[in-house]
Amino acid sequence: MGPLSPNGYGRISIYGKGLKHAHRESFVAFNGLIAAGLHISHICRNKCCVNPSHLRAITQSENLRYDYAAAPWGNQNTGKTHCPRGHEYAGLNLRIVRGKRYCRECVNAQKRDRRKA
Repeated sequence: MGPLSPNGYGRISIYGKGLKHAHRESFVAFNGLIAAGLHISHICRNKCCVNPSHLRAITQSENLRYDYAAAPWGNQNTGKTHCPRGHEYAGLNLRIVRGKRYCRECVNAQKRDRRKA
């Protein structure tokens, strides 16, 4: 038992070297180092869980897909191929910021409208 971070993850201090995410430290202790570019995901969906059998190393995109699929509202947006105005989410028209997709044509149109106003 220990403190929780503001976003609900367990925290732990090892040898007084500052607080670290408890689930990451648990994964390292039982499975070895976390490979570059991988994130630790909770299979049980409980952020404060440190059970090593509930943790797995996956990419950020896999983690986001898993989070959306497990959410109560489902993955209603991940399957969409076009923005609400009908532009395709693909190629140079697709921009991803912090896991959220944006249509470049629509963003550019909004910027033009703001400049005119």
